[in-house]
Order: sequence, then C-alpha cells, then structure tokens
Amino acid sequence: MKTKIAAVLFTFLLAGSLIASSEQNGQPNNEKFLIITGMETAGALIDPGTYTPLKSGNMKLRGKISIYNDQYPGYPQFSGEAVVTTNCNINKDGTMQCWGAFWPTNAPGSGSFVGTWEGEFDVWGNGSYKLIAHGVGPMDGYEARADASYPTGDLVMKIFLAHDK
Repeated sequence: MKTKIAAVLFTFLLAGSLIASSEQNGQPNNEKFLIITGMETAGALIDPGTYTPLKSGNMKLRGKISIYNDQYPGYPQFSGEAVVTTNCNINKDGTMQCWGAFWPTNAPGSGSFVGTWEGEFDVWGNGSYKLIAHGVGPMDGYEARADASYPTGDLVMKIFLAHDK
C-alpha cells in the first residue's frame, strides 16, 4: 500500500509538449503559460511514516517521506529530485484522502518548484490529485499547477508567470 501511495503521487508519464507558441530555452517568451509533461520515478524511502489504526477500523498515515526523480524531456530546468511528504486518512473500505508537500533536493540556484498536493486514492492505485507550487531560484515568479489521474499515472503540468494566472 505504501508503495502504491508513493507511486501514485508523482508519476509523470508523457512526452514534453508546448502550448505557448513562442519559447526560448524552455522559458515562456511573451506567452501566458507552458505545458510540460514528463516522467517521475520513486527513489529512496527516507521515513515510512506512522500508521495508526483507529477504533472505527480506519487508519491514519502521517509523516511518510520519500525521494522522487522527475525528468521532463527537453526541459532540464524543470527536472531533478524532490523530497515528498505524504499523509493519508485511510478508510476501512480502501479509499483514502491524502496530502503533503514537496521541495527540491537539487543544488541551490538551479531552480525548481516548492509546493503542496492533495488527492483521493484507493489502496489499489486508482485516484487523482492536484498540486500547486511556486518557483524558487531561476524559476522565481513562476507558478506550477497540475492534475493527475490514476491508474494511468498521466499528469500534465501547467507552468506560468505568477502575474498571468
């Protein structure tokens, strides 16, 4: 179950595409937004978190921490490793409401996104989530939003200048 939750979080399984008609070095150029797609693989489990059974038959997961590696073909400035936290309320019927945060592990100044995510899943790997993040380093001033659905793992991330929301 822990592996499925982790895999569900950030599996980016598409090829890079550009919605904005003008681009320089992967950065939007006088356009509102850029849509990128990519692939993420689960890395090391840093902390499995704490699973707490409840009298109702439900369970809580708190404090799971994992590393993920995101690769966006054609967009190295958005690629790299991230630390991801996961918390879930797991119902006895196998459904769960999950949320957490993520931040980059790449070198300071290389640019990335920091943000939060939330979604609904089941222990069989089905579900969906949304994330919102803001850029740091060279990505400062950008915002990223994404929607994903599973079991396909498809995710599309929309990146745009903060003032163009």
